[in-house]
Amino acid sequence: MVSCGNLLKSVLVAVVLVTLAGSGSAQIKPSSCCKEVSDKEITEPIIGYELQRDNPPCIKAVM
Repeated sequence: MVSCGNLLKSVLVAVVLVTLAGSGSAQIKPSSCCKEVSDKEITEPIIGYELQRDNPPCIKAVM
């Protein structure tokens, strides 16, 4: 017979694993990248940015 303590530990471990697996999948980004640059004027306010390293065919860019 399984004691309540062991059962509780097993359930707790399962909940933690499901939580970690779910939070990791939410951070997957699309595999697109910048392949050309533009010198157009930015008219919207900049609220954040991301640096992209060059890794052909992607170029070094600030997005």
